[in-house]
Amino acid sequence: MRYSVDKDDPGYLAYMHRFGTQRPTVLLDGEDVTFRCVTADTERGEVVLLQIDGQGRYVLTEDGQDIARKTLTGNVTVQWADRNLSLH
Repeated sequence: MRYSVDKDDPGYLAYMHRFGTQRPTVLLDGEDVTFRCVTADTERGEVVLLQIDGQGRYVLTEDGQDIARKTLTGNVTVQWADRNLSLH
């Protein structure tokens, strides 16, 4: 399933339907990427993350108008703590 906090992403409606205003935990290969995750797709095994530099600061796009994003692949798990639900 695809979930996204980006209103322009097809996973946004699924996210709002399942989680509403609550933020699930997103793991990529067991590593918690929740704080910078924009989109998680458990079926395709990919996440879209806000990019950070070596000092933990967000990286801007070349035009400086947005935060750069990076797509990574692997084993994606979405966990919703309130219901102890794990989606793979």
